[in-house]
Amino acid sequence: MPTTPRSFTDAGDTQLIIVALLGIATVVILISFLKFHPFLSWSLMETVISVVGLICVLIVSVIV
Repeated sequence: MPTTPRSFTDAGDTQLIIVALLGIATVVILISFLKFHPFLSWSLMETVISVVGLICVLIVSVIV
């Protein structure tokens, strides 16, 4: 009987939506208020999403 592979994290839809909204908010704040170049703000958004994702993975790995 085939088994279902274990997921990498237990991140639910809510957690993923929150991270996406944080990334979008980062871009809006950097472009609108701090007058960053759009390409630089997208790069920083990717960094924010990566850091939040890493923190979530570390929290899940410590709990499990």
